[in-house]
Amino acid sequence: MPKNPFKKILPIIFVVLLVFNCSALVYAEKNSQKQNKTSATKSKTPGTTSKKITPKIIPIINLDVLGVYSKIQGHNGIGGALVNGLISPVVKLNNRNYIIPLYNINYKRELQVIFEEEGGWLTMETLSHNVYLTYKNVLTKKLTAKVSGLGTWAFCKETSDEKWGKGLYDYTDAGGMLDIEYTLSEPKAKIHRGLGFEVEGYRRKYPNFESLISLATPTAPEVHEKDYDGIKFTLNLLEQDPDSLSFDVGYQPLLKYFIDKLVVGSDGVLTSGRKRKDNQHTGNFKINYPFSKKLRFGLDYQMIFNNSNQNFYDSQNTIILSDDVFTKHYYSYKSFEITPKIAYDIPLKKEKNLTVHINYSYLDRRYCDRKAQKSNGVYTNNREKDKYHTFGAGFSYPLTSKIKALCLFNYTQAKSNMKYEEYYQYNYDLMSIACGISCRF
Repeated sequence: MPKNPFKKILPIIFVVLLVFNCSALVYAEKNSQKQNKTSATKSKTPGTTSKKITPKIIPIINLDVLGVYSKIQGHNGIGGALVNGLISPVVKLNNRNYIIPLYNINYKRELQVIFEEEGGWLTMETLSHNVYLTYKNVLTKKLTAKVSGLGTWAFCKETSDEKWGKGLYDYTDAGGMLDIEYTLSEPKAKIHRGLGFEVEGYRRKYPNFESLISLATPTAPEVHEKDYDGIKFTLNLLEQDPDSLSFDVGYQPLLKYFIDKLVVGSDGVLTSGRKRKDNQHTGNFKINYPFSKKLRFGLDYQMIFNNSNQNFYDSQNTIILSDDVFTKHYYSYKSFEITPKIAYDIPLKKEKNLTVHINYSYLDRRYCDRKAQKSNGVYTNNREKDKYHTFGAGFSYPLTSKIKALCLFNYTQAKSNMKYEEYYQYNYDLMSIACGISCRF
């Protein structure tokens, strides 16, 4: 396999998408002409009328706006807001062909700890923009294909006085995807069964994250050490039954080829010509079961295996070499997360129920070779283990057929044998409460 097959696969992916898109558009035009001719033929028959097929716009608008208060152990609480908006003016060309532009904005002003490769990163505000342009073609009654272009712009602020676009972990994505969906059940059956396959290629860039060596010398062998090309595959099988057990099983491998980052050798020197490569394998399983019309149960389970060839060399910020620590496969880990949840509807008015839900999530992450450190930075003989307990509760009540009121509470307790927290957060208690409205049009 080439060092970075993405360089060769990316042009192929876009050529395939272009050919598929052009072919589908030609097909749509021919199909439209055929339908128009059929309609014209029918119009010549006594007692029939012609029906011209014209594109139709189906607007989809979702908006969530909530006020939020959050507090993390050791910091003052802050008030803020959560805003999530989605707009998608779907263009229906005919019964088989659709053009789907989509824009999603997500803004959070709350204390939050975002998981990064080295550890938890405490931020105060995040903002992301996601743009998709999708062409959907219903090939048969059971087979549907979609091709998409995508773009993401994500920003974070550690403090209120920091400017947008200057965050260390700001990033952008650009790429495309091909999605195939096959219906295993009959089109109008009550129980829906489906099989899906998706392939996505993208390039992620961190414009503000530069390697330390690049700051020291203008001719550094690496600069943007976090930038990478990603190839992601998704395979899932689902069954949706409104009256009984529903499930969704998925497997998602992600291959990451770093553009600039060289592998660190056991002597702390960058290995010439050998770049970092990660492969991540994610398996998930979701079930939902209605015990009754009022009581529903759900369970989500996810397992991740992350393998990396990147090592880490810690000089302990000293001149002597005797205290230096070398860790192979520094970013390799295994984790699993399980989330049971229950929702219950309480009738208050005619056709209006107060929905109460509670959930609990447990996440366990264990590193393969990374050693835990004491609070003074001294390494132990134990591998790093991180555990997260999250308790959630809330309720929703429909104000109208399209608008409902929400109130959400979450409490996360993070525990780790990694006690060195000069740069990252491993042990903390985080609480947030949010209230607002959710609109679906």
